[in-house]
Amino acid sequence: SLGGLELGNGCKVINVPLYLKGLYEECQRKAKERNGTIKWELMYTDDDDGDDTNKKNVESSWRDIDSFHQHLAQYDAVILSAGAGLLHDQLITKEDELPVNLVRGQSIEMTLSDSDDLGIANEGLMSGKYVLPILANNIDAPGNQTNSPQRFVIGATHEFKEDALTPNEVLEELKSRSYPLAQHLWDHGTVDRLTSGVRLQSNRGKFGRMPIIGRHNSASSSKTPTQNSWIFTGLSSRGLIHHGLFGRWLANAVINDNEEMLRDDFAEFDWWRRKKEKAEALAKKASSSRM
Repeated sequence: SLGGLELGNGCKVINVPLYLKGLYEECQRKAKERNGTIKWELMYTDDDDGDDTNKKNVESSWRDIDSFHQHLAQYDAVILSAGAGLLHDQLITKEDELPVNLVRGQSIEMTLSDSDDLGIANEGLMSGKYVLPILANNIDAPGNQTNSPQRFVIGATHEFKEDALTPNEVLEELKSRSYPLAQHLWDHGTVDRLTSGVRLQSNRGKFGRMPIIGRHNSASSSKTPTQNSWIFTGLSSRGLIHHGLFGRWLANAVINDNEEMLRDDFAEFDWWRRKKEKAEALAKKASSSRM
């Protein structure tokens, strides 16, 4: 048997797609209250191989990073917050030397025909790895509770190497780390598929792994979209925990064009910048000593 801590009082598994939909609707409502507007605009590179059906409502595209920066320059402020996409699309570069790492994460989705025997049909478990039910979008609809097979997600790996783990290696690692949490699921469930993503994970600091927020001035002036560029990244797998609080702080700073407002809420918000400056100073000192 395992000991543990049960979190109640409203602490539940979040249906992320529904949550994000509701969050966007709330942003729309607040914009309307202030006689403003909010628009979700998709952009693709001209050589993007994505599904053309997703490009029907696309209003713009860009040929290269320079043309993308030209597009962003029309805005009063730009917040770079695309996670691993910031490096992938070269909105930040290795020259910026942010204290981050790209970490691949793979998870598995499983189906259990008789979830009643598991005893956690609508509860999540976490102990290093996690075991969570995959909730249907209408999970709370009247009459939706049936004896249909229940699906679960188990994750996730933390892969720092360039080459991804094979499917068999993923199964082996996740089973070895989560079997005590969900023996019945592993013994009687069926693996449906593997999913994969890449985190932009901040390095561990004084307060653990914290988000990176503040003004962003690229190491190369040509890499900065506008003179009023900000950054919000490094949330890794803690986005649902940190996004609301840090997002509110950053929004206030951007609206008031005052980065120091962040210090009122988080005195060491610029920990990432200090870490970079310290590394640069050490490198400069080492270079001087060799001369």
